[in-house]
Amino acid sequence: GSCTGEGECEVGATRGCGKNESGRQECVAGCTWGACEGEIKSCEGTKPAESESCGKCGTRTRTVTCNTTTGQWNTPGEWSNCTGEGECPAGSANCDSSCRCDTGYRWDGSQCKEDIMECDKDKKPAGEQSCGCNKKGTQTRTVTCNEVSGSWNTPGEWGSCSVKECECADGETKSCGECGVQTCKTDGTGWDTCQDITKPKDKTEDCGTKCGKKTTTYSCTKTDTTAQWTANEGACENEGVCTKGSGNCSSSCLCNTGYTWDGTNCVESCTTGTTRSCGDCGKQTCNAGGMWAPCAGTPRPDTSGNIYCANNCGVQRRTAVCNKAAATWSVSTSECTPARSFEWESGGGSQGVGAWYDPNELASNSGYGPPVQITFEDRGKPCTFEQCRDKACGYIFREQRNPYMVLNGCYDCFAVGW
Repeated sequence: GSCTGEGECEVGATRGCGKNESGRQECVAGCTWGACEGEIKSCEGTKPAESESCGKCGTRTRTVTCNTTTGQWNTPGEWSNCTGEGECPAGSANCDSSCRCDTGYRWDGSQCKEDIMECDKDKKPAGEQSCGCNKKGTQTRTVTCNEVSGSWNTPGEWGSCSVKECECADGETKSCGECGVQTCKTDGTGWDTCQDITKPKDKTEDCGTKCGKKTTTYSCTKTDTTAQWTANEGACENEGVCTKGSGNCSSSCLCNTGYTWDGTNCVESCTTGTTRSCGDCGKQTCNAGGMWAPCAGTPRPDTSGNIYCANNCGVQRRTAVCNKAAATWSVSTSECTPARSFEWESGGGSQGVGAWYDPNELASNSGYGPPVQITFEDRGKPCTFEQCRDKACGYIFREQRNPYMVLNGCYDCFAVGW
């Protein structure tokens, strides 16, 4: 059947108990809860006073604690000594609520008694003092005795001084006038006469490399205590265009008459639109700025070299001629000039004929000597190791081959009419 007659708890179980469950209970035999143990109890009821009035408006204190086991208030100690007392019992004659004698009364040990006190003359504050410039004046004030408190009173301020304050301190300076300085008098009662500093004269002098001028002026720089003239150097102005002493530049740094400044030099000036010959065969035009433009024209034709004629043993020369008005070249060609000839005897006796050009027409023009003597065996042979400039007429000698071939120049040679 069903279990009946059960108790409140299971033996050995525990739980919180008491106020805020601060204690513990254990289930004991018979399945009932045992007594609540360890409960923290708060004290109920009015807490005993921790302080109270005592004596002459004083206060005393004591310690009050709560027994959390019993819930009872405890006062384990005694009252402290009375502190903060006044001088007379509260409610007594001429005694105020703070247990102090009323104003004009003092405690004589048994009562508050009316009292008149004298002030200590040795502690009386000064009623007069020195003042003003260098302490040469005086000023006064009122000093009274409070017969109730026995203390001195100074109800008013110091009166005016019989001497005014110093205007300045000995040795002090200040700026004055246009550019001057004043010094304080030794007694401090005022300032000496203003000492103006003489202003330097403005000056103008040369500057730069192109005859410029600059002017130095002077202005006064002042502070509260000083003054002085300060130089203000102006910019270099009114310069010319060219450096004095440079080409076509005058002593005033302007280009001489007939010349104008091109930004770098003084160059010859001209009338806009006019032209002139220049250079080898060129033309210049005067531009809008009144200056000659660069020389322009055709280059000189190449007339070097010769045109050979007469079976390549004659020569024609070309000459270049400038038409200055048009700034153009024309080339003319001369008539044919035959080569000159000479004779020589060979070593075997037969004569041969040779030809040479004018020295100016040869590759080397170190000079020509007499007819060259060669041997008969040399007929028809090349007579040098170097060819002529244009191979027109044989070969040239450049060394001594034997006593019969003394060479002192460059010659054209070839065997003709042996």
